Amino acid sequence: VISTNACTLPPSISSAILLGSYSSAKLEYAVIRNASPEQGYSDSETILDYLNYLKRRVVGNFVVHHETIPARPEQLVHDISHLPPAVGELLKIAQIPALYTHQVEGIEKILQGQHVAIATPTASGKTMVYNIPVLTTLLDDPTAHALYIFPLKALEQDQFEEIKRLMDGLEGEFTVDIYDGDTTNYRRKKIRANPPQVLFTTPDMLHSGILAFHEAWADFFTRLRYVVIDELHTYSGVF
Repeated sequence: VISTNACTLPPSISSAILLGSYSSAKLEYAVIRNASPEQGYSDSETILDYLNYLKRRVVGNFVVHHETIPARPEQLVHDISHLPPAVGELLKIAQIPALYTHQVEGIEKILQGQHVAIATPTASGKTMVYNIPVLTTLLDDPTAHALYIFPLKALEQDQFEEIKRLMDGLEGEFTVDIYDGDTTNYRRKKIRANPPQVLFTTPDMLHSGILAFHEAWADFFTRLRYVVIDELHTYSGVF
């Protein structure tokens, strides 16, 4: 699964991305904060006005391309009777009244055993597209496993709490654990000896701590049903 979740950054960090330099970003952000309405920007302006100000007064010729994607009406699917009953149960737990069309399409394909890549805007519910099929499968087959890979531990922790909340709302016992650089040696031994149904890890730990000792993970890989790769567009080079 390709996920493009983005987190909201402070304006100073946003400027750093545009300028490629955090020190420059702090300076330019100070200029923007001190700008008066007469200078072309005020705190009451829209985000588009802010971006236009950046282009005019801050980054100028450094901007290679800027495009505004207009909003469009949401496309929801209210009838999900063709999906397993567990889907409706999970939506109630997550307090989601209806799924988007891309969510339904993704869930359908994943449950059919197809490989799926999701590239949609922020806050479009990409996480539910893979959590729903994974948990639906675990309800039918508790011996199944899923491997979740995250490039950042912060993302890993956020998604860990999300799937835990869904698991806690379902009947039955489910197991999920994190296996990364922060996991103690004691916990690593416990996890290897009794792998959880859903394992969260990072690319670095996947290579150095899991694949390097694949014999110890034989049972986990034998019953592995899903591999979820979050933020796939950020993966490059050698881990």
